[in-house]
Amino acid sequence: ASGEVVIKYNMYKEKFEVKDGQLTAKAIDEVYCLSEVMPNCKIHLSEHNTEEKYKVESAGGTFEYVFEDPPGTFQHLDPDKEYFVHIMEDEKEFRKAQEEARQK
Repeated sequence: ASGEVVIKYNMYKEKFEVKDGQLTAKAIDEVYCLSEVMPNCKIHLSEHNTEEKYKVESAGGTFEYVFEDPPGTFQHLDPDKEYFVHIMEDEKEFRKAQEEARQK
């Protein structure tokens, strides 16, 4: 399916064009610039927000993300739906940022 989906991240809520149910993490990053703030991060999508993710994982469940094939290309997105961005920070970059913050 083609059309637009709404992608939410924190206070951001932008529409993105979906073609054949697909959208790339790169397209999201070009708008939200997430990799500038968190270098080498991985962008994932879900129909559920961060609060719901925490509840599922706290209960020992497995949180479901939108299927990616290949990684970074989201599949089976439904136009007119909202999806939430979930970031997996690169461990090395995260530690580096923590060390820089400690030194300030």
